[in-house]
Amino acid sequence: MDSGTVLVFGGSGLLGQELLARMRVDGARTLSPSSSEVPFDQPDAIRHFVAEAQPDVIVNAAAYTDVDGAEREISKARQVNAIAVKTLVDLTAQYGSRLIQVSTASVFDGHEGEVFAHDAPLNPLNSYNRSKAEGELYCLEGINSGLNVAVVRTYWLYGRSRGSFVDFAYRQLAQGEPLTVVADQWGQPTNASDLAAGIANLVGSAGHSGVFHGVNSGAASRLQLVEAIADIGGFNSTCINPVRAADFSAPAPRPTSCVLVEEEPDSPIGQLRPWREALSDYLKMLN
Repeated sequence: MDSGTVLVFGGSGLLGQELLARMRVDGARTLSPSSSEVPFDQPDAIRHFVAEAQPDVIVNAAAYTDVDGAEREISKARQVNAIAVKTLVDLTAQYGSRLIQVSTASVFDGHEGEVFAHDAPLNPLNSYNRSKAEGELYCLEGINSGLNVAVVRTYWLYGRSRGSFVDFAYRQLAQGEPLTVVADQWGQPTNASDLAAGIANLVGSAGHSGVFHGVNSGAASRLQLVEAIADIGGFNSTCINPVRAADFSAPAPRPTSCVLVEEEPDSPIGQLRPWREALSDYLKMLN
């Protein structure tokens, strides 16, 4: 890979660590400041670092991700997930660099059975999703004005660098502890290592802008995901207690379905493998 200097924001996160590891294996020159070096709610700090670093590619994997917390900290979520992204788009225009923004499938208000295309209208349901959607819109404005900007949507991400729902469910099942799981929410469980490889491919594919879907193929409900963990791990599934989303009371409403149209094999990001295969490899690593 020879894409110049790649600056990764959010490099200590679940995806960021996988992405940095992958790009270093590929021989990319990478930079990744910590959140204390570049506070992502301070646009001037972002501008100063980018001006000094002069990267060829910026990958933004930084985000405010506390969905319920965003209902209390609306301004902070917007500052990190939207205003910081606008700052990066402006810097892309100023320095002629390339921006890859990591987003989420939950910018949609999905109902059961819905599958969302790359150009489907955004309709977020809560403050976190609204902030991510606003960040996407700034990117789309940049794309429409001719900037080299890409948006990569993902969902239900898990990986070895940080605990996720998959890790929690695995531990509960391994210990035979009761596990209450929502049966009527659907998504695409995605291995962060697979997504990192896809983004690395995109980084190496100069000139490709637009919206991409970085999810393992296929779809599952939360319950089906947990049942797959039990099956692959050889655990007793009788401790799984399925419930409906309406039985939970949470500050932020969640969409019922966030299933994305998958990429074609010849997409710059590639077509990620089936979710159950990716999950099986991950659980073998945990074991």
